[in-house]
Amino acid sequence: MATPGPSNRDLLKAATDAFQAQAYPEAIAALGRVTGEDPAIQAQALALLGRCKTRTGAFDEAARVLEQAMALTSTPLTRYYLGECRFQQGDHEAALEELSAAISLDPTLTDAYILIGTIHRAKGRYDEATKALNTALRNDPKAVAARFQLAQAAYDAGDLQRATSQAYLIIQQQEDFAPVHLLLGHCALRLNDFRQAAYEYCRVLQLQDPTLEVYEGLGRAFANLKDFHQAIKAFEGVIAMAPDNEMAYVAAARLCDRQGDKEKAIKLWQRAAQFPKYAQLANEALAKLGSQAAGGLAAGSTAGTGAKKKGKAPARPPAAPAIDAANLPRDFEPPRQLDRSTLPQRAPAHMPTAPLTSHAAGTLSLASRQAPKTQPFTAPLRPVPPLPPEPLTVKEKITSALDQMLRPSLEAMASLMARTRKQTTDEAATGDGAHETIAAMMAKRAAEQAPAPEAPPARPKAPGTPAPGKPKRR
Repeated sequence: MATPGPSNRDLLKAATDAFQAQAYPEAIAALGRVTGEDPAIQAQALALLGRCKTRTGAFDEAARVLEQAMALTSTPLTRYYLGECRFQQGDHEAALEELSAAISLDPTLTDAYILIGTIHRAKGRYDEATKALNTALRNDPKAVAARFQLAQAAYDAGDLQRATSQAYLIIQQQEDFAPVHLLLGHCALRLNDFRQAAYEYCRVLQLQDPTLEVYEGLGRAFANLKDFHQAIKAFEGVIAMAPDNEMAYVAAARLCDRQGDKEKAIKLWQRAAQFPKYAQLANEALAKLGSQAAGGLAAGSTAGTGAKKKGKAPARPPAAPAIDAANLPRDFEPPRQLDRSTLPQRAPAHMPTAPLTSHAAGTLSLASRQAPKTQPFTAPLRPVPPLPPEPLTVKEKITSALDQMLRPSLEAMASLMARTRKQTTDEAATGDGAHETIAAMMAKRAAEQAPAPEAPPARPKAPGTPAPGKPKRR
């Protein structure tokens, strides 16, 4: 008697475990054995099969399978999977349509909001991206993918302060997330905080394999820190990964010249001279270094120019050699960070900014010990509120009251003295030495302002009494 095979539910569970382990061929094989006995399980199996096809790059087949799953049972997850497939195909508008339908059915579908924010960010619609990603974070505050997309959207929009804030929140949750250290390195480099940039790029190399942008960032950061040895090593990593990167040759040659390694500088300038864009610059540098090959390279450059006029293409640099990731430089020494335990808790009063600043993401620790040329990527310092006035003492209160009482009299006295002084000067100029004193002037002014005295009443005349007349002369 034949042994019964696994049930549809067991096959679906095995396929789910294989999908989570990224064993997509095994998951596809298990899902292919699911029968159509139970339509609900069959719809789930088709949805998972469509997602496996998306992960393997078979987008057309994935879309067809997902549409079959939606014909059986249209669920928010199935619509999200179809939106994910459309996004991978490059049809962003169709993906937004499916994702919008998914969140209308289930507003708590965090992954759909994250993908919507990612699409808006790719289109340069940063406000819409921020809105969708904030909704995703409200659904799941620990969604690292949502916060990282939010930080990248802020960086693309030029808001380095917000990008740094979100990046430090991610580090608090997952410090070994290499992309967030790369983003912090880019932010620090744009803000001219080269110590912090070099530290972040070195941390990226500790967490993942080297990339061109990490080596380029390290080269620029160490060059500005005057660490020419490590800067040259970083640009040599760029040359090893991209031999046609002409700027790497020029930068490395200049750094070798500044470091005093003339022989190495000559070799790099000779390689840079093979690029038409930098041929003249390289020949001038070789002539300055006194290279014997300067004349030959100049003649070769002239011949190449003539060949270009005749229609012949100039000689291209040799093909890029095979890259051996194991031999790429990784042993960079990061700059020393600040020891926060030795720093004061509060900045001195004369300092407008401080290297440590309270921020929404926590306390930011900048690696730079020197003041950056621009504002560091921290929250702006809030203005300090004015202190309340101190209460007056009894003596100060009395002095203030007397000042208010006597001020009008003193002002009148000062005005009167000024008039007296002017009158005295005028009289001295006319030769009249007589002048009134201040007391006399004040008495005269009081007399003018005083009311005139009333005349006494006349006495009545007695009857029969003649009127007085002038006495007669005898």
